[in-house]
Amino acid sequence: MRTDLHRAAHASEVMVALLDFEQTPGRYPVAMREPRILFDQAGVVLMLAAGRPLEGGASVAQGVRQAACFFVRTVMLRPGVDHYTLLGLPQTFDAEQLREHYRLMIRMTHPDFAASGAAWPADAAARINQAHDVLASGVKREDYRVALDGARAKPKAPGMATHGLRPRTRAGAARRNWPMIRAMGVAAGVVLLALTALIMSWPSSEEGLLTVAVRAPRVLPAAAQPDQPDQAAVAIAPAPKPVPVPEPDPPLQAIFAKKLPVVTTPQVQQSPALAVVQMVERVERVEHEVAVPPVVAMAPATPVVQLPIEPPPAVMAPEVQAPRITLEQVQPMLTNVLQSLQSGQGEQVLQWLERSSRQSEAASRFAAAYNQSLAGSRVTGLGPVRLTARFAGGELVVDGMVQLWLQDASQQAGKQDFRLRAYFLSRDSGPVLARLEAY
Repeated sequence: MRTDLHRAAHASEVMVALLDFEQTPGRYPVAMREPRILFDQAGVVLMLAAGRPLEGGASVAQGVRQAACFFVRTVMLRPGVDHYTLLGLPQTFDAEQLREHYRLMIRMTHPDFAASGAAWPADAAARINQAHDVLASGVKREDYRVALDGARAKPKAPGMATHGLRPRTRAGAARRNWPMIRAMGVAAGVVLLALTALIMSWPSSEEGLLTVAVRAPRVLPAAAQPDQPDQAAVAIAPAPKPVPVPEPDPPLQAIFAKKLPVVTTPQVQQSPALAVVQMVERVERVEHEVAVPPVVAMAPATPVVQLPIEPPPAVMAPEVQAPRITLEQVQPMLTNVLQSLQSGQGEQVLQWLERSSRQSEAASRFAAAYNQSLAGSRVTGLGPVRLTARFAGGELVVDGMVQLWLQDASQQAGKQDFRLRAYFLSRDSGPVLARLEAY
């Protein structure tokens, strides 16, 4: 009797999850077994990657098969995973599942069976055989389970990574404590709003309040100099009521009681129409509280002077800015990039880039710079990691310094700092890793 791999009850959901993971792999923290359906239905993923028809004999589309191979290569065969994850098995697997998963994976990755040009890790077949040898033996399997549980429970030094566990960083600790930090921020905001409402609703007392009285600006006669500023008196004193505004001074009334003459020049006498316009302009400068005497109607023969009307200035709509990306949003992608550095191959790190950027010249330069910095040494682990982020030109730029623990050909251990720079962009589906640089 065949296993339930050929039934593929969740085949359609698995296909959708595979295509989404290939498009934006950085959205999922694979160290926490996300997306969950791909880890739970690893047998279906292996059959899709191998091109085997599912229930009903329907063939597998080329795009789905490519997405399944991408998940097997980047997640199940990533450096440091345990034997269960590598073969896509639960801890309660049976002998039939182990035999079927091992046969599918060795067919895909072994140099004697894999298609020419397939991008599988060089040590994939050796790691698959080792995992099968341990899990197929009851004694070795029990010893491995005890060792794996002890390694997960044992406290590690900062920066150490064992059996695929993520290294501890300050950013990771902040993400784990984020629910408590957010609750404290909400509580502080509620207290601040309550205090503000209490202050605004407190009954005010008239005693001791400051009242500001501003005298109306004095309108100067026509003979006064135009460059002299208006004078205003400001009084600040404790008073129960505002000081009333005084009436206009007598000289202001005398100005309007006096008839405005026609302004003339020594050469040309101005027309009555121009004099009326000047009188209207002078009247409009007076405070609106003062009554303006009516203007004498002009003779019918006098042409009407129309003043030019300037159009109002155009109001430009405010520029809508895209939401900024935060360091917390790109934390899963940064964790995947750091874990891929342990492979010692720059090409493995490029798999977390946006699909359109993996074959770019900048990506090739990063892979070459990383491989050259190792100088033939093997990466045995990661030391401390320091990250700084800034927002520039619509991109979130993260500068990182990673300490690599190396071992050369003569088995001599050493340490080396590697500096990288990651550029993140905002897409409809979330932030994506657009570019990687080594500096």
